[in-house]
Amino acid sequence: IQASTAQNQLFDLGLPGRQLGFQLTEATGQVLGLAALLLALFFLSPLIVAQMGQALIQHGGLVREFTVAPNVNPSEGGLPYHEWFIEFDKLPNDFSAFRNALEEVMMNKNIYYNDLIKGNVLQPLKIRQVKKGGFNEYMKSQGKLGGQNKIPKLSNERKVAEGLENFINAK
Repeated sequence: IQASTAQNQLFDLGLPGRQLGFQLTEATGQVLGLAALLLALFFLSPLIVAQMGQALIQHGGLVREFTVAPNVNPSEGGLPYHEWFIEFDKLPNDFSAFRNALEEVMMNKNIYYNDLIKGNVLQPLKIRQVKKGGFNEYMKSQGKLGGQNKIPKLSNERKVAEGLENFINAK
């Protein structure tokens, strides 16, 4: 609800993202890349669960838990991207097709994300497969297993993402 309210306030202020223009230069690229990534995450937040569900319907699979975080300065270099950490109860029939379907749904449902991908401000999303029980192990390692503690579905920082690095499936 907060994201919807904030989104409506932005529209009320006459600031729809598609009408804002900027020139991406080497000097400002990192700052604008971060701003664009956070803007895309902000507008994705109300839609993210439904969009993943749509991709799962197309390709099978069951998700136990997930979180999404920006990767603003990828260690491998290149443009920033959304990094999805997903623990599956059942893997999609075709993992690559699932990733592509999720990307397509995100681009179709969110014009801001679409513009950032097509404008080469962000690279396509990446999925990191968390091992079975990995989210619970992570929460336990943080002293937050049980009670009212929950994994954020969407974050604009990398604390949870970095904590989950120890619980990624080895391929």
